[in-house]
Amino acid sequence: VRERGGMRLVKDVETFSSPKLLGGVQLNIQVPEFSFTAIVKTSIQFVGGYLLRKRMVSAGPGSELACWGWHLSAQSGPSLHYGSHDYFATDKSSSVKAGTQEQVGLEFATEFKAGESKLLTMVVRGDNVTFYSNLEELGSVLMARPITDCFNNLEGVLVGDSG
Repeated sequence: VRERGGMRLVKDVETFSSPKLLGGVQLNIQVPEFSFTAIVKTSIQFVGGYLLRKRMVSAGPGSELACWGWHLSAQSGPSLHYGSHDYFATDKSSSVKAGTQEQVGLEFATEFKAGESKLLTMVVRGDNVTFYSNLEELGSVLMARPITDCFNNLEGVLVGDSG
């Protein structure tokens, strides 16, 4: 288990028309502090989507959710989605509401204009997440609880989205 060091998931600049599955990549969060960095340039059609997401299941109910995921909205900016595995009902008679996950984002909306390249970074420290754009801090948010990881049957992670 590697506890420190970098891992490059996408080697060259890519344009995404849909999420790309990075199969064979086991990306597990097992430490309380970690960060993700990406250079992002959105199109005029971009509304929002995940930059990086580990999903609970690959198809069917819950496949749109995130064990953890870095999300970007053109209107409100970056956010962190996590914890779908804490709410994912394995028993149909369970009172746990499926389709739920934690979401934390910036207090004030940060618009991302189409066509501009930005260096985005998300830093998680325990129960706190800080978002950066071009090395400028956009804001720091307290999470309801620290991130825990899930086992997704070695389904890999998804990178990118449409737009």
